[in-house]
Amino acid sequence: MSGSFLFPPLFAIPYRTDATLARAPSGVLNARHPLARWLLANAETLAEAFPASFEQVFRPLRSVDAINTALERIARRRPDLAPPPGAYLRQDEKGRWWSR
Repeated sequence: MSGSFLFPPLFAIPYRTDATLARAPSGVLNARHPLARWLLANAETLAEAFPASFEQVFRPLRSVDAINTALERIARRRPDLAPPPGAYLRQDEKGRWWSR
């Protein structure tokens, strides 16, 4: 996880549950989820190529809609850096984030 130094401590931890669960209401990202794996693997490039998205969307991870919009923007502008389909999120009625 080369880019972990660019994120706050405990940004992502491996959950023991389904890898399609991205985030529980606790606010910590599941390190086994495709979004976390993609963010950590590409953090340095994202911070350099998309600094506003990185600082305003990916570091705080507050909004599923904002995350999905940023992922779509990156996929359009940098197809070589496109996130995997499982990185896109939906939120359930209990506030948990899942792969779409």
